[in-house]
Amino acid sequence: MCGTRVVHRQIKKERPEFNPDEEKNYRLTDKELLNLISEGHKLGVREWLITGGGEPMIRKEVTLPMMKKIKELGMEGNINTNGALWTEKDIEMVVRAGWDKIMFSIDGGDSETHDFIRGVPGTFDKAKNTLNLIQKWKQKLKTDNPKVIFNTVICKSNYKKFDKLIKLAQNIGCEDITFIPLVTYEDFRHDIKMSEQNRKEFQKLIPKYKKIMDKSRIGSNIEYLQEKKIEKSTDMHEVILSENKKESTNEANDFSSVPCFEPFTNLVIKMDGVASPCCMLNDLSINVKKQSLEKLWFGPYFANLRKSMIKKELPPQCSTCLFTQVAKNQELRQEIRKGLENNE
Repeated sequence: MCGTRVVHRQIKKERPEFNPDEEKNYRLTDKELLNLISEGHKLGVREWLITGGGEPMIRKEVTLPMMKKIKELGMEGNINTNGALWTEKDIEMVVRAGWDKIMFSIDGGDSETHDFIRGVPGTFDKAKNTLNLIQKWKQKLKTDNPKVIFNTVICKSNYKKFDKLIKLAQNIGCEDITFIPLVTYEDFRHDIKMSEQNRKEFQKLIPKYKKIMDKSRIGSNIEYLQEKKIEKSTDMHEVILSENKKESTNEANDFSSVPCFEPFTNLVIKMDGVASPCCMLNDLSINVKKQSLEKLWFGPYFANLRKSMIKKELPPQCSTCLFTQVAKNQELRQEIRKGLENNE
């Protein structure tokens, strides 16, 4: 999750203490990041998502040029942000560049709820100001882009107040709200984790929220948030395999039966250059500083992960996979199945 002092997802540290000066010694340089855009373009990358365990706009001196370069090379761009560090000049540049999507981490429709979950007073007002400026420049330049999306983590502090969140989305032109079940690590902020009673109450509220969003023409994944998936947010192995079994055909060689398509479609590059198919996996030896994107993508690390997925053997890290990723795999599985049926 991005920036501030987010209380709903802890990023596990490889080192005991975070030191900004030390971080500069191992993170990818501005030049390396910009070179990766060119390298990805040559490799055939279609879409970029700038996100991670921190706020991308902390390094806006390279984030903004990366966004501009992505669009100049004809690729699609998406960025995940808390919205607190944008200036009007930044927003004008991004809108003029034709940037495609901006995902805002918004956890409440008012400052009291959002700032409590984020852990920093004033965060809501800053994000709302950024959202209003985006709407202003889209209207001024007569463009529909960037599309605005909310990423909202569900916890016991906000699940009864999503009507306010939906109203905010409607007022600032948000097109979609992605609700994400809370993932807790060890003893980190279990005080905001939903209880069984909370989950049951939320299930009863889902039809109400969906009706409001349908009326406002705001897309959402809320109808797919069954209680079991929220309850199993830290044991997603079971959800992934059960959904896969439920949806798969009897064909042994049917590619749509793969439980996760990330090793086949996705390449994540972390701040220090470590590469993997998703945010959950973290092999420190696989690094873009050591080899090209092409060699990584076609190399043994990704090849072995693909073989494991075909065998339906999930790495242990999949237990904390995000619900949104599981849903993305379901959608892709359905598309693959349609393609296979059309070719018969």
